[in-house]
Amino acid sequence: MLHQAGIKFKELPDECLLDIRAWKETENTVKKGELHMPPLEIDNSTECLFRNLMALEQCHYPREEFFCRYVKLLDFLVDDKKDVDLLIENKVLVSRLGDSKAVAELINKLCLEIVEVTSGYDALSQLLNDYYESSWNKNKAYLVSVYFQNVWIGTGTVIGLIILVITVTRFILFFFR
Repeated sequence: MLHQAGIKFKELPDECLLDIRAWKETENTVKKGELHMPPLEIDNSTECLFRNLMALEQCHYPREEFFCRYVKLLDFLVDDKKDVDLLIENKVLVSRLGDSKAVAELINKLCLEIVEVTSGYDALSQLLNDYYESSWNKNKAYLVSVYFQNVWIGTGTVIGLIILVITVTRFILFFFR
C-alpha cells in the first residue's frame, strides 16, 4: 500500500539494523517519500535468532524493546509475497530462503507470540500513514506507474495529451466562429 502511494524504499548501507529513516528525519538531500532501511539478510537461522533476541528483550529488558519494535515495523511493512519482492528489489531485504512467500510467512509469524510492545517507530509510522492518506500522493504515484513507467509509454502519453489539446482548441475555435 505504501508503494502504491509513492513511497520508495532505499537501501541504507553500513548502518545499524535498527536505524530506519524517513525523509524528514534525514538531511535535506533526501527526496520526500523515501524510506531508508539497512539491508536485512534472511536465511534459515533468522527465525531462531530473532525469536531469541525478542525473548531476551522481553524477559530482561522490558522497557528497552528495540529489536521487538523493529520486528513489529517489519511486520507492518510485509503482508504477502509481493511486499517481500518489492523490498528485495530495492535491496532492503536479502533472501537466502529462495521463496518470497516463506520470507513473508516468517516475518508475519514473528510477532504472534510476543507481548505487545509500544512502538519506538510511532513518529515514523505516523509520517508514513499521513503520506499514504494524501490523495495527491496516491494519484501522482498512479499516474507515474501507469502512464510514465518507461520512456516510450511516457512519450506516447505526452503526444496524446498534445493531440487532445490541439483537437479541443480547434473545436472551440471552429464552434465559436
